[in-house]
Amino acid sequence: MIPVGGANGPVVNDHINSIHAKADASGNLPFYSTTVSPAVRQTFITAATTATSVEIPGASSTSTCSMSAGNALAAAYISTTYLGSRAHGKVVVNHAPIAGMIYDIVCTAY
Repeated sequence: MIPVGGANGPVVNDHINSIHAKADASGNLPFYSTTVSPAVRQTFITAATTATSVEIPGASSTSTCSMSAGNALAAAYISTTYLGSRAHGKVVVNHAPIAGMIYDIVCTAY
């Protein structure tokens, strides 16, 4: 992908997947995904266990994932929360044994 300037600010020219994403009047790029590496997202709430298996259709063992806190309780424990194993359609998240933490996970589908 090559970011270049445009009439409304930056644009993305994805020559591999033939996608052209143009910025709006404020210069913000819209969300877009490719057919090669679309992003998959899931929100989950923890139980009072030390790990949660999160179903993420489209994820695989080679997916690159990131996680963010969805509430104050999750934010308080995010430094000790981490993504564990990845497999076809699921990711295991290791965390403190506290119920009610909300996290968002985003993974590439490859």
